[in-house]
Amino acid sequence: MTWRTIIRVLTAVTGLVLLLAGVAGCNLVRTPSRAGQVLTGPEQPASLLVLILGSRSASARAALSRAVVTTARTGEQILVLSASGRTLGAFRAPSPPELTGPPAIARPGGDATTFQRARYNKIEARAQAAMAGDLRLLTRRERHSIEAWADRVVAQAWSAAEQPSAAAPSVTRALSAATADVTALNQAGSDFGPRLVLDIIDVQEPDGPPMHLDASLAGMTVVLTGIPDSLADASWQADLLQAGAVRAYVLPSAADSVMPGLISSGLAGQAGFPFTIAGLDYAPGRYAVPRSAAPSLRKLLRLLTSTYPTATATINAYTDSVPVPGGNVLLAWRRARGLLAWLVDRGVAAYRLAAIGHGSADPVAPNEPGGQPLNRRVVVIVSPVG
Repeated sequence: MTWRTIIRVLTAVTGLVLLLAGVAGCNLVRTPSRAGQVLTGPEQPASLLVLILGSRSASARAALSRAVVTTARTGEQILVLSASGRTLGAFRAPSPPELTGPPAIARPGGDATTFQRARYNKIEARAQAAMAGDLRLLTRRERHSIEAWADRVVAQAWSAAEQPSAAAPSVTRALSAATADVTALNQAGSDFGPRLVLDIIDVQEPDGPPMHLDASLAGMTVVLTGIPDSLADASWQADLLQAGAVRAYVLPSAADSVMPGLISSGLAGQAGFPFTIAGLDYAPGRYAVPRSAAPSLRKLLRLLTSTYPTATATINAYTDSVPVPGGNVLLAWRRARGLLAWLVDRGVAAYRLAAIGHGSADPVAPNEPGGQPLNRRVVVIVSPVG
């Protein structure tokens, strides 16, 4: 070996030693910890779903499954009651799962060389790819955990529901029991905020809907199924809202496909804002959509098709107190349904809309000739969906 060759070898070894020293000096790569970074799914805000199961029919069993399985989420509590108010089960969703991800990588210092930064970027890219894979795995584990929990909720609640009940079904009795349980949870420190849904499955009053509900439904989204009659539909919606419900939906069948979406929206606590339709110059006792309301309706249409294309909307119609054939509740409901049909004819999906007739309830002015036009109004509550 010549001296020139020896010098080149020593130079290369010296450069390698200096490079390794520089890498160690800037702490480019820490010694990987055995634990790595602990990854976990986001904890969703606490929510409560109260289910009142009115029958033990096959349709009620299917509706129970849809209401629970398709809307289950972390942070959720579920309370299942019979139509007599008996508790069939109380359940709490599992916490988000955890997963050990790749260890954290220290960034190079300000005096790092171009080679050191490039080396760090490669290591960081591999770590990010590993992190993305871990997050996908974590999402699958969370979904499987929630689905398994929801299946157990349905099985246990239905098993308890199969036990005979001595008391006759009654919406008012079940509502009183449900609101008492909600009050107890609130007093125990639970904070559900607006994320509280009451779903009443196939429970019908033998003598029709009550004029007034004693139970306070303050802050709740209420979904009632099994009311096929349109007049009873309007009466129930008005009574539920007067009892304090934030939103009330009355569906003719527990098999209605919109039910899970309504429950999910309520559990997410999606707030709504009012939109008052102007120019509604209805003739006495009439419910055809007046042409004078067209400009305001076009604004509402743009709101639901362009600004909030996934929003839901509740159409609340009110009348004055002048008696009409069939009653003011039915007249208000027909006016709300007419506006709903106007929107559907122009491309708004029917499942995004609900029509409620309040009759002469909640007047905003004295029911005298000067105030009656103000009481003949329609207020649409638009609830954007995230």
